[in-house]
Amino acid sequence: MRKIFQKWPLGGVLGLILLSVSVSTSCMQGKGQGQADAQTETAQVAKEQRSADGLRLMSMLSEQDFENALSLLDTLHARYPDDPQFHFAEGWIYDMEDDSIKSRRCFEKALMLYDSLVIQDDGVDGKINRAFIIQILYGEDAYNEEITKIAQSARTPEDSANIENWRGVLYDKDKKDIFNLHVYINESIDNVP
Repeated sequence: MRKIFQKWPLGGVLGLILLSVSVSTSCMQGKGQGQADAQTETAQVAKEQRSADGLRLMSMLSEQDFENALSLLDTLHARYPDDPQFHFAEGWIYDMEDDSIKSRRCFEKALMLYDSLVIQDDGVDGKINRAFIIQILYGEDAYNEEITKIAQSARTPEDSANIENWRGVLYDKDKKDIFNLHVYINESIDNVP
């Protein structure tokens, strides 16, 4: 059975994309406990700000307020220049507006940023997000190849199940309903690369 994501997979890729951020809270060797606590607190504040920014953007997208969403994305790109998730969201907006040149440029930027992230992180979520963008840019066959590669590197039964849930999920460029899925939202909050 094929699963089809309508334009914005809230419960999947964009759910991961807009609800969370990976923030390193590890402290450098040799720092005192006070510095480590301050660093952890700073990272938590950054994570909360990123999450709030994502929720603001989601609200605008749910209202299809693309003009204000694009304005907010300009700010978010300045604040989070290496965050592939906001480039993906911008690409989705341009795709909704049938601007294939701008959407492709945004998706390619998101893919490039994911390429650098997945090198640093062994987790599967970033790899799945990357594969989803590959599907948008290069089609279903390329996507299925990526999913197969990811499946071969799965380390846990949970990773294998997560990967298999994504096999056959298709991005349907003709659907306009952005909030049709409700899966993974709670799980995705802490699982973005």
